[in-house]
Amino acid sequence: MKKNERKSLVSKSISELQKLERELTSEIETARVKRHTEQNKNMRGARAKRTKLAVVKTIIREKELGGSL
Repeated sequence: MKKNERKSLVSKSISELQKLERELTSEIETARVKRHTEQNKNMRGARAKRTKLAVVKTIIREKELGGSL
């Protein structure tokens, strides 16, 4: 994830980030199912989504705690 992508995520509100979190979670689940049913070997996209999901969850938690971003 690039710095400008992270900065754009930081500027979003908690509700927008939670919506993005739900979307990423469903996309990751879909990618897992496709991998097992269609024998899709490319998991690079799912790995990038998992990384982005971790960043989103971290930003949400920091905002909830009132940390300085």
